[in-house]
Amino acid sequence: MTNHKLTKKVLRFIIDNSVTLLFAALCIVGIFASQEQPYMLVSLLLERMTRNTFLVLALLIPVVAGMGLNFSITIGAMAAQVAIITVAYLQIHSGVGTIWAFVISTPLALILGKIIGKLLNKTSGQEMIASMITGFFADGIYQLIFLFFAGTIIPMTGDFVLSTGVGLRNTINLMKDDGIGKAIDKAIQVPFFTCLIIFGLFVVFYYLGVMLVRRIKLSAEKEHLMKLLAMIFSAIDVILIVLAVAIVLFKKSIIVKGKFDGMDSILIGIYLFTTLGALLIGYLINKNNKQSPVKNILIIVVGIVLVVYSYQVMYSSNISHDMQMLKTVNLSLLTAIIVVLFAVFNVIILKTKLGQVFKTVGQDKHIAEVSGIKVNKIRELAIMLSTLFAAWGQIIFIQNLGTLNTYGSHKSIALYAVAALLIGGASVSKATIGQAFLGVLLFHTLFIVSPKAGLHLFGDAQIGEFFRQFVSYGVIGVSLGLYAWKTMIIHKKE
Repeated sequence: MTNHKLTKKVLRFIIDNSVTLLFAALCIVGIFASQEQPYMLVSLLLERMTRNTFLVLALLIPVVAGMGLNFSITIGAMAAQVAIITVAYLQIHSGVGTIWAFVISTPLALILGKIIGKLLNKTSGQEMIASMITGFFADGIYQLIFLFFAGTIIPMTGDFVLSTGVGLRNTINLMKDDGIGKAIDKAIQVPFFTCLIIFGLFVVFYYLGVMLVRRIKLSAEKEHLMKLLAMIFSAIDVILIVLAVAIVLFKKSIIVKGKFDGMDSILIGIYLFTTLGALLIGYLINKNNKQSPVKNILIIVVGIVLVVYSYQVMYSSNISHDMQMLKTVNLSLLTAIIVVLFAVFNVIILKTKLGQVFKTVGQDKHIAEVSGIKVNKIRELAIMLSTLFAAWGQIIFIQNLGTLNTYGSHKSIALYAVAALLIGGASVSKATIGQAFLGVLLFHTLFIVSPKAGLHLFGDAQIGEFFRQFVSYGVIGVSLGLYAWKTMIIHKKE
């Protein structure tokens, strides 16, 4: 009986996560077939993760609010590009220019989000197709403004305008004259595998703390002492991390060489206090934990593998040339922090009263109305927030590229963001932060390895390019079809 239940659970897991498992398998095959160098794969994937994840996370709130996958984030991207063009034209440099891009795009994105929200309320039940068509319509207006109004109605001259004096150039170099290109990414660069050691240690000892809950029961006095120690250890850890980052900012040569002679004591302190703090936090947060230990053990094993491998990369001298190259892979820390903070924001907001309202509206609009919730206002707010976050995400995306394709940079962001979210295991009606991160990881791994895999397997790199486009549209079509099928079955059962 137990084996039968386990088999059913495994089958259910495979069915529910079939898309994710399929793409995980494709990624593994693609990595081996492409014969990509580990250094190139890790560095390219890390860059794509930091620049694309914010845009994918911008889709979550409309899904929770029952509005499906918001293809109109394209319009938020256009608002960002208007801000970037303004900043570049006015020659506002680097960090200040980036801040102004965020400032200018914010009211524009909120106004456009309000209009989109009102429109989608008029097309209730067809929000996804309506948001897609709205994106196409807005793109037409965007093209009109910068192809025909720039240089005529909008007074623009100089290198930005075509030789005819009307319309903007196809590409704008944001790296030129200390522009906003890579302004966020270049701010703080730290060794990626050192960060992985710290992250891995936290994960391992956090879940060890979770498992200790089952074994050790403390008195109220000892638990109070543990809380105090957890606060002290965490504070020391944060101080040491800030100190290490400060050293990186003022001694960039340390990072380039991959040596940490002057930071050894600080790093040892960070490793030590990360483990102590994580262990206590894991115990305190999960003191009523009733989960099966199998999952916790698996996570601990993965964490240990992560720590051991990262340690080998950063500190071992008896390693291959490929692994030595990995030592030079840097993480754009500020960009990563922004993405993580946005993910934390999504977690927090969904636990607030507003988040509960989003969930109520998403589950049943009629019950929400009966409960006194102004459903249309909440739906509008969800789209406004999504459009705003998409604008901010596009600024992060474009500054990383360092070049703005005036008429094309925004065109595929909704398609790729939606595809990544669905590949991570999300659906039209349910999406989580974990699925967003996993989806970006799998989707962009496939993007990186597809051309070389196509070249080695079929002798033509273009096949890999075609496959990437097929995947983007195919996963959306399959996911929408599965959602419609499940909805039909549920209605039949009712």
